[in-house]
Amino acid sequence: MHMTTASTEETRSGALSTLARLTPTSDSQPRPRPHADRTPTSYALNEVILGLLTALVLTGCATTSTIVQGIPAANDNAAQTVHIHGSTRILALTAKVLEEDALTEAQISSDRTLPLAKAMDEQAILAFRANGFEQASSVDRAGLSDNQKSVAQRASASANRLTRAHPDPAALQLVRELGTPGQPVVVLAQFLRVKRGPSGTWDPNSGAITSNGSSSQFRATLLDCQTGRVLWQNSVELRKVPVVDSGDFKKAMSLLYSTIITAQQITSDTL
Repeated sequence: MHMTTASTEETRSGALSTLARLTPTSDSQPRPRPHADRTPTSYALNEVILGLLTALVLTGCATTSTIVQGIPAANDNAAQTVHIHGSTRILALTAKVLEEDALTEAQISSDRTLPLAKAMDEQAILAFRANGFEQASSVDRAGLSDNQKSVAQRASASANRLTRAHPDPAALQLVRELGTPGQPVVVLAQFLRVKRGPSGTWDPNSGAITSNGSSSQFRATLLDCQTGRVLWQNSVELRKVPVVDSGDFKKAMSLLYSTIITAQQITSDTL
C-alpha cells in the first residue's frame, strides 16, 4: 500500500532541481586532478550531493504505509460475518497491552499501556455500535456481579490466549462464566503486542540506512459465551509504536473492525 502526497512530490522535485544545478555538465567538466589536490570545496559539494540523494531515498521510503492489514483467522468469508441479533449483549473485556523489547522479547514496563487499552476499548465499542449493536459496552459499565467482575478481570488478563487462531480452552472457560441466563451474550477480547526496537538511522559517511525496528500487532476476537465458539476474528499490524489519538492508531483500529459484516447488512445489500 503506497501513499504519495503533494508535499512529498515537491520535496523530491526540489531536491532533483538542486542536484541538477550542483552537478557539472559535460561541457563544463573540469580536468581530473590528482587525489592530493582535491580542495575542501569539492568535498563539500560531494557531501551536499550525497545528502540530496539520501533525502530522495528517505522521501521515497516515507511514502510507504506503516499499516498492514491482517488476515482473519478463517479463510472463508462466513468467518467475517457476525451472525448474531442486534439485541445481543456484547461485553468488551479490558484490552490487554503488552510491550516488549523487539530483540530480547523481555517485557517492558510502560505508562503507555493503560491509555492504549482504554482507547482500544472505546474504539471497539464505537465500531460495534456503528454496526447496529446497541448493547455493546465495556465490562466496567455492564452492571456485572462481583463474581462476574472477578471473572472478567481474569479473562482480560488472558486476552492474548483468547485472540489466538485457536483460543486456549482454560481461557474459554472464563468466557463461558460471563454468560447471562435467558440472554444471548458474546465477549470481545482485544490484545495489543508492542515490540519496541531501535529507531531508523542514516549514516552520512556511508549512506547506510536502517529501518525502524518497532512494530505493533492488534488482535481482536468475538466469542460466544454459551458455546465458546469464535464468531469473528481479525488482526492488523502497525510498523511503529502506537500513539493514542494519532492518525495511525485510529486507522489501525478502523481496519481491525472493518471486516465485521452483520446479518442485517447482508440482508439489506441483497434487497
